[in-house]
Amino acid sequence: MYKVDIPLDTKESAAIQARKNKEAARKSRIFNARERTIGVDLAAIDEQVHQRKNKEADEKRCHEAYAEMMIRNDTTAQLMDARNARIQGQIQKDIVGFRAREQNPENRREWDLNDPNGLKKSSPLGANDHGISSLQSFVGEDIYNSDRTKHQKEQIREWSLQLQAERKAAEEDQATQDRIYDLKRIQLDNKAQHLEACEKMERQEEIDAIKEFNQRAAEQKRLEQEAMKNNELANNAQEIRNQILGDTLTENPDVARSAFGPHRVIPDRWKGMSDAELADIRQVQESQRRENLAKQDAQMEREKEWSLHQTSTAKAGILMERAQNRQSAEERKQLDLENAELARQQQAKRKMMDNVYTNVPTDGYYAQFNTTTR
Repeated sequence: MYKVDIPLDTKESAAIQARKNKEAARKSRIFNARERTIGVDLAAIDEQVHQRKNKEADEKRCHEAYAEMMIRNDTTAQLMDARNARIQGQIQKDIVGFRAREQNPENRREWDLNDPNGLKKSSPLGANDHGISSLQSFVGEDIYNSDRTKHQKEQIREWSLQLQAERKAAEEDQATQDRIYDLKRIQLDNKAQHLEACEKMERQEEIDAIKEFNQRAAEQKRLEQEAMKNNELANNAQEIRNQILGDTLTENPDVARSAFGPHRVIPDRWKGMSDAELADIRQVQESQRRENLAKQDAQMEREKEWSLHQTSTAKAGILMERAQNRQSAEERKQLDLENAELARQQQAKRKMMDNVYTNVPTDGYYAQFNTTTR
């Protein structure tokens, strides 16, 4: 009977593939040391991804809005530039038209000087119109000289009168200002003199008050110095009397006694110890000397005993150390023998195991471990 590969059921194959996918996902999670020890917060990662997408979408909308605004501003600027160009063109046209209508050369003030046909349009000077051949007036003749001269004289006289009136008014105004200035200066001088007199009077009163105060202070100081001098003389006399009649120079030993007890004295009044006190001190010093000699003898005896004790202790320590060294040598010898026996036993066991276990594991044997999650 021949072997025929029967196809698996679709559901079963789908289930097997699902198990394989789950096993692969489980393996990827378990064999990843970082995810296995730390873990991955999928919800937080999804939230971060969502936030990043929202941020990118917001930035895109902002860029698009900014681009639209820039396009709109550019369009507005172009329209405004075109409008300004049209307005400037219309203004230039209006200026040119105005100049053509209102500013013709014939309407200018100096046109009679610049008119090329001026001589053709001119007529001879004279009271009446007549032809050139009448010989009543000639070029350069000034028939209005007398009138113009009279008019100029009248004008000069009017100007002179006006200047005289202005000069007179200015002089009167200046005189008035000078009088006001003089009156103001006199008033200020009088006020300054009054203030100076008041200041001198106040200064004199202040000087008199200071002088009187200084005199009183000097008199008071003289009296105080005299009183201090008399007081100092009285104190000196009293001090001399106290020194002469006091206990300091009279060598009174009672003045050195303290109120805190008979064993205490006042240092600045102490006159020295008496013979009885000196004898007591010498007796106490002699007893202390004998006690110190006895203490020194006892100390020497204790030091001798301690030295003997240290010597005996050192000898006993040396003997104990030697015994311990011999015991340690015996223990090391016994340990060496035991280690040699153990080494011989382990070597024999290793030889036996080499003979028993001949199948040595290869790398493939160790590679099959840690390949599945179960």
